[in-house]
Amino acid sequence: MEVSRALVECMLTVRRHLRDEGLGNFTLQSKESIHNMIVACALSQDDKTRALGIRLQVLSGLPEPVTEPSFKASAEFLVDHQKYTGPLRG
Repeated sequence: MEVSRALVECMLTVRRHLRDEGLGNFTLQSKESIHNMIVACALSQDDKTRALGIRLQVLSGLPEPVTEPSFKASAEFLVDHQKYTGPLRG
C-alpha cells in the first residue's frame, strides 16, 4: 500500500476524532493501525467520524470491515434453544 499525503492527513484527523470520542488512542506506526481505526470509526456514534472512516478506507484501499456478527439469531431460535429440556434433579 502506498502512503500518500492525503492518507496521512486523513489518518491524523481520524485519530484525533477517535481520541476525542474516547474510542482509543491509535499509533500511526502500528502495522494494523489503519484497519483498527476504520473499525473504530464504523462503531462510532458520530456521523462525521463514520464518514472519515469511509474516506480512510477508500484512501487506503482496504476492504470494508465487518462490524456485525455474520449470524444473527432470531428471537424464536433463542426462545426454543434456551429452554432446558433435560431431566430435573432435585
